[in-house]
Amino acid sequence: MTKLNYRIHWVDDTPEWVESVKGPIERDYADSDIALSIVTKENGDEIEKQLLAAATDLVVLDYNLPQTNGDELIKRLRAGGNLTEIIFYSQDDGVQSQFATWEGVHPCQRDDASAKLKTVIDRFIDRTKNVSILRGMIISEAIDCENFLTDIILKLFGDKSELFQEKILNKPYLDFEKKRMLVASVLNDKKKILQDSKSNDDVIENIDDCIACIDSMRTEIVVQRNILAHSAKTVGDDGVLTLKSLKRGEPSITFDNAWKNAIRENIRKHIANLQKISLILSE
Repeated sequence: MTKLNYRIHWVDDTPEWVESVKGPIERDYADSDIALSIVTKENGDEIEKQLLAAATDLVVLDYNLPQTNGDELIKRLRAGGNLTEIIFYSQDDGVQSQFATWEGVHPCQRDDASAKLKTVIDRFIDRTKNVSILRGMIISEAIDCENFLTDIILKLFGDKSELFQEKILNKPYLDFEKKRMLVASVLNDKKKILQDSKSNDDVIENIDDCIACIDSMRTEIVVQRNILAHSAKTVGDDGVLTLKSLKRGEPSITFDNAWKNAIRENIRKHIANLQKISLILSE
């Protein structure tokens, strides 16, 4: 049976200690309902980019890291809109207290990191057993894609962004799909401008990849999110939930772990692509 993926990105410059904690945790969850994967790194410089490479559920950070400190890394992640859960260990109570009220950040002592890990993982497992909670989690992650589209659109309007937001975005003119279509259209216009100016073929190829990805967002994210939010529910003899779209012609969702893993991977893929698009359109 396919298990639900649970990925941990662990950044610490003392690999021997990490391995001493990691091994027992992996053994403890070997027969659980999740497929646990722990990726370890000694340097956190590239973590913002690495977190977009796959659906990461938890980041574990030491305070002392090469080139940066864990608290600064947390602030950068949150400032960039990344809401991945974080376990942050530091021996300094003052540093810990900075994040005591931060959403999704779990400060602790290094010696308590193992227990904190198990608490966070167990809570995730408990949430996955509640269909309504897990469904809401995935809808929320899909909405992150829509919010990213909104941010791109607002940047396109520069000093008129507040007016555009008030008159258009805050009214029911642009839904998720229309926002996707608008950004895709602007990206295609950008490609045409570059082609007419005989720009670098590598740049145009990169835009082509972005266009292909945002085109697939409709079926991979927009339609899936709409079905999650508006559907008829049935449970088969095998106990698996099926969500049938209320809109004619749209597919049904078999709400099993294979589908859950796929949609979460796709959400990460599209957020990474939207980041690329944002950079392209700002140049």
